[in-house]
Amino acid sequence: MSVDKIAVPPLEEQLRLFAGLDAWNFPGVPSMDIPPMQVADCGHGVTLVAPPYGSASCFPTSVGMAATWNPALIEEVGAALGRETRAKNCRMLLGPMVNLHRLPCGGRNYETFSEDPVLAGKMASAIIRGIQSEGTSACIKSFACNNQQFDQKKISAEVDPRTLRELYLKIFAIAFREADPWAVMTCYNPINGEYPGDSREWLQGVLRDEMGFDGFIVSDWTALQGEGAIQSSCDMEMPGPGKVLTAERLRDALDRGLIDEAEIQRRMQRLIDLYEKCEPARKGERYSPPELDSPRHRAVAQRAAEEAITLLKNDGAVLPLDRSRIKRLAVIGPNAANARLGGGGSASVSPYFSISPLQGIRDLVGDDAEVLFAEGCSQGSNLPTVHADYLAPSGSDFGKGLTAEYFEVKKFLADDAPSVTQTDAQIDFSWGWASPATGLPRNDYVVRWTGKLRLPQPGKYRFSIATQEGIGRVDFDGETVIDCWNDFDEGNFESAYANLSGEFELEITKAREVELLVIYRKTKTRGGMHFGWETPFSQDPIEEAVELAKTCDAVVIAGGLSNQFEGGACDRKFFELPGRQAELIRRVAAANPQTVVVLKNGTPVDYRDWLDSVPALLEAYYPGQAGGAAIANVLFGEVNPSGKLPDTHPNCWEEVPSMHYYPGENGKTDYGEGLMVGYRHYDTAGLAPVFPFGFGLSYTTFEIGAPQLVGTLHEGGEIALTVPVTNTGDRAGKEVVQIYLEWVNPPAGRPPRALIDFAKVKVAPGETREAMFAIPYRELLTYNPASAAWELEHHEFNICVGNSSRSLQRIPLPLN
Repeated sequence: MSVDKIAVPPLEEQLRLFAGLDAWNFPGVPSMDIPPMQVADCGHGVTLVAPPYGSASCFPTSVGMAATWNPALIEEVGAALGRETRAKNCRMLLGPMVNLHRLPCGGRNYETFSEDPVLAGKMASAIIRGIQSEGTSACIKSFACNNQQFDQKKISAEVDPRTLRELYLKIFAIAFREADPWAVMTCYNPINGEYPGDSREWLQGVLRDEMGFDGFIVSDWTALQGEGAIQSSCDMEMPGPGKVLTAERLRDALDRGLIDEAEIQRRMQRLIDLYEKCEPARKGERYSPPELDSPRHRAVAQRAAEEAITLLKNDGAVLPLDRSRIKRLAVIGPNAANARLGGGGSASVSPYFSISPLQGIRDLVGDDAEVLFAEGCSQGSNLPTVHADYLAPSGSDFGKGLTAEYFEVKKFLADDAPSVTQTDAQIDFSWGWASPATGLPRNDYVVRWTGKLRLPQPGKYRFSIATQEGIGRVDFDGETVIDCWNDFDEGNFESAYANLSGEFELEITKAREVELLVIYRKTKTRGGMHFGWETPFSQDPIEEAVELAKTCDAVVIAGGLSNQFEGGACDRKFFELPGRQAELIRRVAAANPQTVVVLKNGTPVDYRDWLDSVPALLEAYYPGQAGGAAIANVLFGEVNPSGKLPDTHPNCWEEVPSMHYYPGENGKTDYGEGLMVGYRHYDTAGLAPVFPFGFGLSYTTFEIGAPQLVGTLHEGGEIALTVPVTNTGDRAGKEVVQIYLEWVNPPAGRPPRALIDFAKVKVAPGETREAMFAIPYRELLTYNPASAAWELEHHEFNICVGNSSRSLQRIPLPLN
């Protein structure tokens, strides 16, 4: 609808349209009978922060989606997200986040796609098309250069005009061209000294005039700084009630001539256009019905996880594991019994269920093999987890865990019934920003575990708890033995953010059982709780894992990272695997040569201490709710791995040029590496990373034939490219054909080549299929800061074709 076709709302009503009603609702337009609009967070699931709370499907995080290199599949993921957002009575999903992986320590890299703007832009376009195909608005974010979490609200990204446009803005440009997102979110950080949300030059000049975006602009939460936002072209200040785009300040700006009523009406029109795009969804027209946790959503979540998993090493064809020969399998590691759904921060999803690698493997092999578990080591310094064998829920048998009751804080304090009651096998949780259970708020909950604890032999026991931003307590037989609860100061801001720990020693003369109560209350942002022990019969947990490995036909070690180490407001602090994981991998692999490592993580890790000791390695990223099932299917060959790395995996942080400028100083971080991000740097410097960009193995083999160009490329046109792909192995598989544009004798500061397109091709054994591409002339253009225009600054190019950035064949590109 258009305001020129209806009665224009009174000016005073118009002035109240540009700041949120509260934290999660845009205002409606009462005189036009347009209701308020609720929005939801996250990009790999729907996080509903305001009531009614609830769970949603959890898909692989964005770095895993990018590893599929399959836009059609990710468009299906987007459509599912669109339906689930509407099922939550929301009309905008605050995602995808698309900022480039400039730093290998980036806390939110898991939440974004890639080090390459073309891969990131095309995957973002796919998920946006899917979300909006179901009548939900996507909100691409964060505009722009939000590439680190350290001091992100203050530190200025200092980046030159060419690098800015050829890397950091290119992702947005691709998405605008290929997906037409209905909304854009501003970033927290200044760029070259200016906060984009407060800058007319950035929002009107660059985003709207230069890049052609004509949709809706919303601020990141509390990102607007001051009066500049009144003139910047920002359409909505969040959260509400506003502090800058208020009716009073907008009226004052009109009186002072800073803006005119025509600008107010343009912003109102964009708001109405956004509501109109979502309106058919509210009426149930044109789109699928709202949908949550449906069979097709579960299926697409698992397919996405399977296609993301990337086979990085497979010496001696250890994988796939042979079910007919494996009768005893050890599953070991700190990420084996835990699903690990993502890094920390606002992109935290509470799924209806989640499958750990241990559960996925047990479900798949059934009675065909005995699957045994040892944690081996924790991710940090915690004592080993107290496992289900020694725990019994109230009124039940040992081996099942504990009765877990999940409360809203106010209901717990009022001694009301819990919102959720279930059985938890152990207390080893890192919920991060997510809700721990369906129906609970993610910021205000209590969990109480009760049951029996079996102490099977005499001797000295040591118990511990460790909380994340919360308080906790342990009672034995009604007596408090660990108290990290009663000294909590509600009014102390810093106390709310504390991670607490406590220990208790108990020596017994004979075996016994105790009535156990463990309780946790989240006090701030990241939630988590661990209950561990050291027993008289304990041996070093790595020794225990080694002894187990010696008795098994094969070993799977599930390690990596979690939301304790990366996420919103939390860049990685170190490159190494946390805890004693490197030692665990080396020693277990020495005990059993049939050892496979599976990693869950959002950023690359240090391989130097252990990669040579293992024959096989799978990268699973954060694979979502069905991750354990997907990992099992790939391990046992039910699914042929087809993922490819969306990032270069470095040997060390020191060889990555952007790390030399991190985190910055004097309020600035210099993007002094220019265009040399990821594989561009390695290709320019002639360095070999551990694993190159675009790399990934398969259980079959492929041959990429000679590429053929048809015709000549001329200004404003495109040229056709065909690439034959033959499956030379004995099982069906998918190969990713990657197309790079190469500059012949590039000038200084220009990397030799860059990705311009890709296609994933499914090929049966012995079959040849052709991948077809159309290469447009615009891919040859580079940004000239002197003329502030895109120009043909080079005239001799090759087209490079292959299956990674380091496995390419080239042919000259004919130019008219």
